[in-house]
Formats: sequence, C-alpha cells, structure tokens
Amino acid sequence: MSPVKTNLIPSKTKRITLYVNTEKLKYKKDTDLYEYVNFGQDRRISNKDYTLEVALNDDIEWVGVSSSSPGTDTVFIKEIVFKKGKKILNKDILRGEKEINGKVDKGKKGDMEFYSIYFKFIGKSNSSDKLFHIDPILRII
Repeated sequence: MSPVKTNLIPSKTKRITLYVNTEKLKYKKDTDLYEYVNFGQDRRISNKDYTLEVALNDDIEWVGVSSSSPGTDTVFIKEIVFKKGKKILNKDILRGEKEINGKVDKGKKGDMEFYSIYFKFIGKSNSSDKLFHIDPILRII
C-alpha cells in the first residue's frame, strides 16, 4: 500500500499577547490606548498597523497580560470581531472569558483581515467594567 497524499498544511499555534498598563488605563478613551496598550511591538508601529503574519491552518491564541501589575491584575480578552478585509478566521465573532482561540481556515497568500480585540481588566486597586478595543491586522503569508 502506498502512503496517502494530502494537501493538508501543518498548523502552528501563534500566540498574540496584549500588554495592558492596568494602573493607568481605567479612565482613558479608546483613542488614547496606544500609550497604555500594545503587543510588545516597536513603538513606531501603532496598534492599528500591528500585523501578525499567519499561515492557512494556523491556530491563534489571544491572551492579555497586565504590564504594570502582572501578579495582581488580570486582563480578560472577551471578543475577537471581524471588521473588514478578507475573512480568514473560522468565525466572524470569537468569544471567551479570559483567552480566545481561533483558526485561520480560509484565504490565500496576501489576504488581510482587519479585526477588533475587545478586552477589560480587573486590578487590585484599579478595575474597569468598560470594554476597551483595539484593531490590529492578520495577514496570510
């Protein structure tokens, strides 16, 4: 018997970590988030221009971390929502309580999905029930 050939592309897990300065963010507007929220990218790259390169079949895990008080504050990633571009994720809206998992299950090289990450946080001395959001990009390579 000869081996079965498939067109399956092996998947990789990509972790997107959202760093939130929970000590200073509570009363800020979404437009002020760059100073307090980022993905660990170079400061010259805005959150709106932050692009994660992914491949078809990649699994993506979104997690949040307090950059100011990681031992006492918790960041909750609540939703990942498609905004525009090519739909490359397995759902238009992904929901979770603390972390969210998704999969790149469609698209071709160069396709870009613009999406929003909705999050909130609970801190020892500074919590917010407000749902903040930022809008990065996924691009298939």
